[in-house]
Parts: sequence; C-alpha cells; structure tokens
Amino acid sequence: GWLKEEFEALGVPFEKRGARTDESIAAMRALWASDDASYSGKIVSFAGMSCNPKPVKGRVPIHVGGHSEAAARRAAVLGDGFFPATGSQVDIAPIIAFMRKTAAESGRDPKAIEITTGCPGALPGSGVEPLKAIAEAASKGVGRRARRDDTARQHVRWAGSFRPRGSPRRVRRQGDLQGRRLILAS
Repeated sequence: GWLKEEFEALGVPFEKRGARTDESIAAMRALWASDDASYSGKIVSFAGMSCNPKPVKGRVPIHVGGHSEAAARRAAVLGDGFFPATGSQVDIAPIIAFMRKTAAESGRDPKAIEITTGCPGALPGSGVEPLKAIAEAASKGVGRRARRDDTARQHVRWAGSFRPRGSPRRVRRQGDLQGRRLILAS
C-alpha cells in the first residue's frame, strides 16, 4: 500500500505497512500448512488455530506487486511471483535484476519466482509491433503478460454469477471484450 490516507482511515500505522505485510504472509502460510497452527510475531500471534479448507496445492501463491526495492525484496524473499510496473514505459529490467539478486542472496532460486507485467507496446495503437514488444519483455525476464481482455472476461464471468442482496436478478453483459470498454447494467 502506498496511499497513506488509506492506512490512516483504518488506524493502521503507515510506517509499519511492510512489516505488517511480511508478517501476515508468514501467518497465512502457517495456517495453510497445518491444523493446530501457531505463529508468534510483533503484529500477529495465535496458537492452536486451524484454517479450513486448506489450499489444494498446500499454499496459495503470493504475487507481490510494486515498482520499488521494498516490493522487489518482498517478492524475492516471500513471494511466488513479482508484478513490477505495468501500463507504463518504465524500464523494468533493473527492478527484476534486483529482485533476482536478492532472491539468490536469500537462498532462493530466482527463476522460481514468476514475473508478470503489462506490455504497453502490445496494445493496439501503440505504434510498436506487438510480437516484438512481447519478445522484448521476455528478454527482461517477464514470463507472463497481463492482458486487458483477460481482465474484462474475468469481470464478465464474475458479474454474471454474482448477485448482491437487493440487486436485480439479471445482469446484462455488454462491451467489447478486448478490454476497451465493459458495461455491466441491470
């Protein structure tokens, strides 16, 4: 979290957000690992706690997002994936290199941490050949590209199956599923 006002609204110290995140990840992983789990930290502590059902694969992958050394460090030490800058022309190679170096220094295999990012050059109207833009991202270590059309399809599937209390029974789906626009209306 980067927006101080969000933390202030919740009464949570902004300066401790990183430690809170790290500890929360460790606590969740303890709960996912076994029944009668215990964890003792500065922010989170519990004993004899169970969380069921357990994740099918033993844990839920944690993908850390952000374009700072703190985010890259967190991904390197605790994450299963890293989502650096997206939607901009920022050079992500240095932050990916930092994350990989930190992972290796922490005894982790840097290649085991999945890299996902946007690829603005692959979007229509970018003036860049899409396959060239994707190949360039891959050369920087990106293994997965977030696509707007995937997000739009997920939202349409979600909206079509969800009905908040008091909402109309039917949700009409409209929109260009290439991600340019998505309108959900009753």
